Amino acid sequence: MTRQLRHCAHKQAGFSFVELMVVIALIGALSAIALPSLLSGMAERRLKSAARGLLSDLQKARLLAVNLNKKVTVQFSTAAGGTYSIFYKNDSNATVTVTTETLSSYGGTGKIISYGKGKANSLWSPYDTGYAIETSPVPSSGTIIFEPQGTAFLGLDTNNKKIPIPEIGANIYLQNQNSDVCYAASVNQFGGIRLRRFSGSAWE
Repeated sequence: MTRQLRHCAHKQAGFSFVELMVVIALIGALSAIALPSLLSGMAERRLKSAARGLLSDLQKARLLAVNLNKKVTVQFSTAAGGTYSIFYKNDSNATVTVTTETLSSYGGTGKIISYGKGKANSLWSPYDTGYAIETSPVPSSGTIIFEPQGTAFLGLDTNNKKIPIPEIGANIYLQNQNSDVCYAASVNQFGGIRLRRFSGSAWE
């Protein structure tokens, strides 16, 4: 009786080599299916983080202008992977830099965040008809300036006059290496700031 129990226990213990290979093959197949979706999700999370960071910095710049009673400039550059800086002039007319951010710092190796419109080829409602999406992913002036009253304008022209923000807003577009989904941070002339997402087919 004891021998029979030991024999049964020995037969039931562990897996055979074939069974292990089947399990490994199944794990590999499931990983191959899930991995692209996982990587895509990670890329968009990085893009969303960068977009929210930009939104937060724009809001801080506006609040700083009101609190300091000074004009605060947000300057954009598409060079060096895409950067933006926030600065103002102090009472001695010296430039005080609040922060400088590099978009690519939000991505890992090969996971680059940059200025870009992804697959977006039109604006959001109600500007999706009668208006063309901008050619540049950042304001043509390269700047957005917040005033002590909380309002905003694009910069100064050659006659040193304010360049007003158009009806569609001053828009900054961010995309990732997939160039599909993108985000747009929009500033209106009253200093209002909003973040929008393009899903790859429509604005949300």
